[in-house]
Amino acid sequence: MGFKTNHFNEFISFKDWVTNFEDIENTKENYSRIEKVGIPLESISEETKIIRNFKFGGFYEILNSGKYYLCLGNEDWLEEDNKKIENELYNWCCGELFNWNNKLSDHIEITRKVMEHCEKDKSYLWEIVNEYIELLEDSELGLKGIKETLEERENKENV
Repeated sequence: MGFKTNHFNEFISFKDWVTNFEDIENTKENYSRIEKVGIPLESISEETKIIRNFKFGGFYEILNSGKYYLCLGNEDWLEEDNKKIENELYNWCCGELFNWNNKLSDHIEITRKVMEHCEKDKSYLWEIVNEYIELLEDSELGLKGIKETLEERENKENV
């Protein structure tokens, strides 16, 4: 995702977000500029005429045909009008980008507190691990990952 922002802790309205962009022409002369704003060149189609890069995060492509293209994860949109694409991108940014710093801070603080309590109280550690394993039992991938990690650790200890 192309972004260069320190606006993670601010509320950014759709109007503020959608009106603060830079159009970068997809030319060889602009490749370093495109990469500088955080957009990998390999993610840009050869059909792209202009990259619309938003100041507060996100970008989409304007193709030579005049259509608008957006790719987010494993979903993409090709539209005649940019309204749907801008709505999708803004909604993604609100959930993924704008709130990332707050989520990360909360995650780190909770992890730190749990670790402190686990170091002091082995029964609390047991409760946390047991609850976690129970949650993972509902997720084949999650439980499989834990088993693989355990096997790797045990193999290292036996070497």
